[in-house]
Amino acid sequence: MKKKKIKHTQKYMSLIIMCVVALGIAGVGYAYWNDLLNINTSIETGFIEPYFASERSDDNMDAIKIDINDDKSEMELSGNGVGIYGQEVIVEIDDAKGAIPTKIKEIKVKKAAKCVKIVRDSDTRFTITIDAEEAGIYDFEYEIVCEQAY
Repeated sequence: MKKKKIKHTQKYMSLIIMCVVALGIAGVGYAYWNDLLNINTSIETGFIEPYFASERSDDNMDAIKIDINDDKSEMELSGNGVGIYGQEVIVEIDDAKGAIPTKIKEIKVKKAAKCVKIVRDSDTRFTITIDAEEAGIYDFEYEIVCEQAY
């Protein structure tokens, strides 16, 4: 009876040792394969390219001149003095050129003029109100900072 127990125990021990050796060999093989494996890939993400699209809220087309450069990244407003009193320019930021929807993050004042007021209406729209009481040159400059909408 004792000999049967020893043989029975030896069978289990040899099975356990074979499993440990087999798992060790598989681990060494995996480690070797993992060191040889190189994955080369590239990804392309979207881009933001906002541009100006504008409309005006009044019919006086001569009072304010809007110049938007060819790539629509810069906009210049100019007017003829007193005729621009109380007029508004509504500016919309569009992102049809870019791959990611954009919104206005902030409007930075670079150079202020007391007769010019800029108000952000929504994530993609702002209104510039010009109240020049007397003829003159009023320089102002704003930077519109855009970011990803989501």
